[in-house]
Amino acid sequence: MMCRFNFALLTFAILTAPTMTSASTEEMSFEEVMGSFDGPLMVRVSEGIIRSIDLSNRTGIIGGHKYWFSPSSSETPLKVRMYQSEGGALELLQVGMEVEITYGDTGIARVAVKIQQLRPGAKILH
Repeated sequence: MMCRFNFALLTFAILTAPTMTSASTEEMSFEEVMGSFDGPLMVRVSEGIIRSIDLSNRTGIIGGHKYWFSPSSSETPLKVRMYQSEGGALELLQVGMEVEITYGDTGIARVAVKIQQLRPGAKILH
């Protein structure tokens, strides 16, 4: 019983902790996103359908979440891999493509480090 109470208390603390809203991150640049946290990134993998890509701001909406794409000059440049290919580029991604995305979660933003196009027609949930 004590474990459940602590878990519930921890969940409450996480959910009620002050965080930046999506509205406050909407206009952030990659540099601002990377400077907005202190410590290591939590690396995660997700699948989704590309809903939009903004090449000039290097951002995109995939599976309902906004991602920032690191520039090629960064320490960890974005790696893109097209279906049945060893290569790829951000500029080759298109709205409607199904992808697997590996990203770092800063707590307020998702920073993509790898995007791999999935087989066309793959059954993903997003």
